[in-house]
Amino acid sequence: MKNGHTRSFETCPPPEKAGFDYILSKILYFFDKRCYAGDAMHHYIKDRLFRFRLAELFSSHPSSKCSSAFTLAEVLITLGIIGVVAALTMPSLIADHREKETVAKLKKVYSTLDNAYMLARNEHGETADWFTGTNVKENSEIFFNKLKPYLNIAKDCGFQGGCLTEGYVKTLDGRTYTANYNLSTQEYRFVLADGTQAMIYLSNPTCNTANCGNGNIKVDIDGYKGRYTIGKDFFILRIEPQRIFPIGIKGDTSRTFETYCNKSGSSEANGIGCSAWVIFNENMDYLHCNDLNWDTKTKCK
Repeated sequence: MKNGHTRSFETCPPPEKAGFDYILSKILYFFDKRCYAGDAMHHYIKDRLFRFRLAELFSSHPSSKCSSAFTLAEVLITLGIIGVVAALTMPSLIADHREKETVAKLKKVYSTLDNAYMLARNEHGETADWFTGTNVKENSEIFFNKLKPYLNIAKDCGFQGGCLTEGYVKTLDGRTYTANYNLSTQEYRFVLADGTQAMIYLSNPTCNTANCGNGNIKVDIDGYKGRYTIGKDFFILRIEPQRIFPIGIKGDTSRTFETYCNKSGSSEANGIGCSAWVIFNENMDYLHCNDLNWDTKTKCK
């Protein structure tokens, strides 16, 4: 046999690929229990399976001289390798799946609310005409009632508890935000059929020009089971006269993406500027790098 020397079957992998010599060596490897030095364990495992299949094809009574079974040591080593690989790769796979799920959920919620707003405006006219005064609590409820027929509501809590995650929401960089929305007396709370928790805050009913905000809708897309963190599962959408729009869009000077969606940032409401990025760029790469921007880099890689 070319370029090789005899070693025990258990201590060495099969020969390197070398055309016809490789095929011949494979046959000799099977019948004579001889192999060549190498360092690729996966080739060794594949050849053990090769031996097993070849034994099945040529003999209905495999001899003990050419056993096709894995030894206990081989099984344990293989399982150990699989375990190490899984431990290294599973966290990133889970995180990637969670981010994709978040993107899909937020896009759906945004589309649902924006569509309901459009239908309500078609029926009731311009938003500024919906309100009779400037009372935030009263106007938040009016806005909800206009949208309600076009939403699939699972629970309507009004200004009472029971529709929101308890406690203080966290910022993107992990700090406790100053707002405990469960204690707010002016935000109208409800839960959509898909489990999304939402609250409406209508603070500027007279706004009737483009880029003028009437208020906002805050959404927690995974409800009680989530992390309750701005920019991860908690997002804010701005109510404008003609549309509902995610905060942090390119050109938004009040809550810029670069300042308000930075995992190493320190702005008071860090994470509030992530909503538009998730919806329009369809990723959450801002969790992994800090040099993203709307013009030249919308992904870490």
